[in-house]
Amino acid sequence: MMMKVFLDTNVVCDFLLGRDPFFEDAVKIMQLAEDGKIEGFISALGMGQVYYLVRKSFSHDLTLIKVKSLIKNLKICSVDAVSIDKALASNFADFEDAIQYFSAMTMPEIEMIVTRDIRDYRHSEIPVFTPKSFNLLYQKNQRAT
Repeated sequence: MMMKVFLDTNVVCDFLLGRDPFFEDAVKIMQLAEDGKIEGFISALGMGQVYYLVRKSFSHDLTLIKVKSLIKNLKICSVDAVSIDKALASNFADFEDAIQYFSAMTMPEIEMIVTRDIRDYRHSEIPVFTPKSFNLLYQKNQRAT
């Protein structure tokens, strides 16, 4: 059964921007999504954040190419008024992460969240993993099958 994984913006940006020391784990995750071994999700808000952050390092055209490549491999979770209201009423310390979380909650099939900021998701009902711990879990599950 294919894992269904929500990716926080920082993981996607680590991949697109080659940010060390996080790049290697992000590449592994994005490769799993590209190969169809996991089903990856990102929020609509996350896509905007990715563009904004990547655009600081690359031209508009190159940034669009990079963002378009994500859409081929990741499903986009919507952000609506309900997600925003829930984020505002939540006990998340980081409002942006709260929006990401409640966007992920709109897709009941999502099994886990992968982020470098696991403390920001401490109130999550969805299991939360760092990229490194996710990759170790994925490898362990592959050996078990």
